[in-house]
This record gives sequence, C-alpha cells and structure tokens, in this order.
Amino acid sequence: MKDNFAALEDRSKVGTIIGILSIAGIIAVMYAMFWWPAKVPRSVAGTVQSAGVVSVARVSGATREAASIRLEDGTVVTAQVASGGPLAPGDRVRLLEQPRLLVGPAYQVVSKVSGQ
Repeated sequence: MKDNFAALEDRSKVGTIIGILSIAGIIAVMYAMFWWPAKVPRSVAGTVQSAGVVSVARVSGATREAASIRLEDGTVVTAQVASGGPLAPGDRVRLLEQPRLLVGPAYQVVSKVSGQ
C-alpha cells in the first residue's frame, strides 16, 4: 500500500533552498532599512564641545577624528570629521545631518565656519 504522507515527511531540497533564500532576503531588507537614508541630507551648524581620535580598525590601527558638537537647537551629537579638522573645543562647524529610516540621524563635520 502506498504511503500518501511520505512525500510530506521527506525534506525537499527545493523547500530548504527557498527557506534559506527567504531568510537571507529578510536579513537584507532589514539591513537596507536600517541604513537607508530617509530624506536628503541637510546642513546644520554647531559648536565643538570636545574632539578626539577614535580607533576604527583594530588590526591595522586606523584612526579617525570624532567630535561632540552642540547644535544650534541645543542638541548634543557625536559626528565624524570628514574635513575641517583637527578641531578644538569652541570651534564653529558646519555639519551634514542624514536622517535614516529606523535609527537616529547620522552627522558628519564638513567644514569649519569662518569669521569667529
């Protein structure tokens, strides 16, 4: 007599592959939503509270400057310094604020503001 449920009990390779691809797709979508920009970056100004070098690679010893900056609205943020460094406390800087979908905005120092 033929067992009608034998095919259901055996794992199919196609079902396993579809399951793995589905999980990988969900992970890729979540990763993209986490880093995907929500809007166009906007320019904001602020005053450097503190600045220093941070390690960005343990193996090669690479470093990058980061700064704690008080924005004009009073918010204190941490920003990576792309240009305009090295910075000192009290420097006025121009930043780019990049809103993101699932997490808070990212900030990057793009220049010092002249005329202090």
